[in-house]
Amino acid sequence: MTFLQPLLLFGSLATAIPILIHLIYRRRALVHHFPAVRFLLLADKRTARKFRLHQWLLLALRVLAILLLALALARPYLAGDQAQAMAALPPQANVILIDNSLSMQYRAQETPRLQRAKALASQVLQPLRAQDSALVLPLLPDTPATETSDAAPEETGYVLSQNRETWETDLAAILPNHAAVDLNRAFQQAFDLLRQSPAPRRRLVIVSDFTINGWESFHLSQFDVLPERLDLHLIRLGTAERDANVMIESLTIAEPPFIAGVPLEVTAVLRNRSTTSRRNLRVDLMVDQRKVGQQLVDLRPEEQVAVPFRITAPADGLHQAEIRLEEDALSEDDRFYFAFQTLAPARILIVDGDPGPSLFESEIFYLMQALQPFTALQQAIFHPVPVPWEGLDRERFEDYQVIVLCNVEAVSPQVRQRLHQFVNAGGGLLFFAGNHVHANRYNTMFYRSDTLLLPVPLGEPVQQPEDRPQTIASVDPDHEGLRLFASEPGLLERSLFYRYLAPGPLSTASQANVLLSLANQDPLLWEHQVGRGHVMMFASTADRDWSDLPTRTVYVPLIHGLVSYLANLSAASQRPNAILPVPVALFGQPEDEGASLTIQTADGQKRLLRYVQASEPDNTQVVAHFSAYTVPGIYQLSGPQGKDILTVNATRAESNLTKLDNPALEARLQPLPLVVEEEATFGQANRNLATPSKELASLFLLAVVGLLAIENVYANRL
Repeated sequence: MTFLQPLLLFGSLATAIPILIHLIYRRRALVHHFPAVRFLLLADKRTARKFRLHQWLLLALRVLAILLLALALARPYLAGDQAQAMAALPPQANVILIDNSLSMQYRAQETPRLQRAKALASQVLQPLRAQDSALVLPLLPDTPATETSDAAPEETGYVLSQNRETWETDLAAILPNHAAVDLNRAFQQAFDLLRQSPAPRRRLVIVSDFTINGWESFHLSQFDVLPERLDLHLIRLGTAERDANVMIESLTIAEPPFIAGVPLEVTAVLRNRSTTSRRNLRVDLMVDQRKVGQQLVDLRPEEQVAVPFRITAPADGLHQAEIRLEEDALSEDDRFYFAFQTLAPARILIVDGDPGPSLFESEIFYLMQALQPFTALQQAIFHPVPVPWEGLDRERFEDYQVIVLCNVEAVSPQVRQRLHQFVNAGGGLLFFAGNHVHANRYNTMFYRSDTLLLPVPLGEPVQQPEDRPQTIASVDPDHEGLRLFASEPGLLERSLFYRYLAPGPLSTASQANVLLSLANQDPLLWEHQVGRGHVMMFASTADRDWSDLPTRTVYVPLIHGLVSYLANLSAASQRPNAILPVPVALFGQPEDEGASLTIQTADGQKRLLRYVQASEPDNTQVVAHFSAYTVPGIYQLSGPQGKDILTVNATRAESNLTKLDNPALEARLQPLPLVVEEEATFGQANRNLATPSKELASLFLLAVVGLLAIENVYANRL
């Protein structure tokens, strides 16, 4: 038996008071000296001895009452493994939260902290009695949080149980979670469960390393109602000192498109989350499970370093890759997965509608130069193939991604049909105007026919005075093909246009987008979609006949942007990437609405999604939202557009292994009574933690009342 207020035991000194009073006021029997009356003398002595015995008994009652009162004020209780006392305690409801966040995978002793946490939780459960109830929960659920994550306990299926096998099963089922901790959700869930329990005693046990992530802004004052009679016990894994860790913080890849054989730059950003330096830290770049680059890095405490890799882009196709860091005690943030698509150089069929006597004088000279600006040190991303307009019908259109018609006078009906099929299947078509392009003929072939390809009907050419040429005044900054000019639209303003084709009357149903406009508001470049492909009409020439644009340096990036867009080279880019547990939006084509998307996770599980219309009213895209992650790694996608890759990486929020000390925890968990146990000393302190104490003050007070009642009756009889 121990005492909560041992200083009040000094109150037992008050037992001296009735003893002093007894000594002062004790009554003695009178001795009468009557020699003649011996009988009376003997009788009086017998009465005195009997009266003295009653006084001693009364003194003992008074002393014992004061002693019991002092003991009651000192709040005695039974603790530890006193089984008899514990059996008399009322039932207790227990919720045990196991931290299974990323930081709990730290291997300071070759064993992950989560595994050690589960062993400690098993020790907490061991001494619970048959009348006690308990529930073991992970701090992070196995499935990702949803809008219903704050549901009531009965809706989540969690209930307190008195079945020891259920406790052990729940404990064994807790798995590592690579997301960041969500304290508010976990505490709210535990409070709801304990509040609904009828048990007169309640206890919440948290087994964690108590790293700072998630605790910065947490405080119990955020909760409206706390369970009554709740004890809070924390068990710390490791120590309160900060653990050393080096992580891959992020990754960037050079601007797409990624063309096979073209140099590709990958940059990994490392950070030393430690108070000590690291030297000669090895960093590897893996592509398709093959090492293609390696660097050695020195890192000072808290230093952030960018590590560049320059490789040659592999053959066209989907490629999975990762940055690997020399493993430390927390290996989960030592890898960063990514994937990218490479394409072969886009084959561009350039049709010359006005071949000159030499290449320099041909219609396509500047266009060919713009699409072939490579040297011995740089591989081209385009493969242009020139052909005179008379040989167009002999070409296999399916061998090309883009067809460019430069000042082509006319094509046969068969070629028109093939062009229409080519664009419908996803190809790109670019018209350039010129002196051979007649509006009526083009409108008949490509606008008022079953092979509708022109974005708008064409009008007659507009000739500008030589001293007052038109200039480009507006650029669509949101268009993929003109993205380079979004921040620098003035780059195109210096080009001079002396002649251009004006548009004809536009119908109200026209779906054409104006991408470039002249100063007089006339469109210069239109675009619209036909099937899965796109068609553009440039109202001026590809050479210098109608403008000086081909002689400007801006001509090359303009042509590159337009042709890349028409060839869909944006697909040659980094594939979707997600950071646990943030949901990712996987976009599809408009025709994919309602179609299914199959995802195979990195550990082999399958998920089935469905494409739906994007929620934004002005967005015509379809999207499939995914958040059912399992583990970090490479996720294989299979949908109506073919195969793809989603890379999933663990959160970096848990990589800061700074700990909260005990005062910081107490400040955040006020006003609940708190006990913090360290892993190293848990075995000694666990007995008191696992078997709650029984206060005996009420029993002592009851005994005091009983003794005083007996004393009162006994004293009045004397």
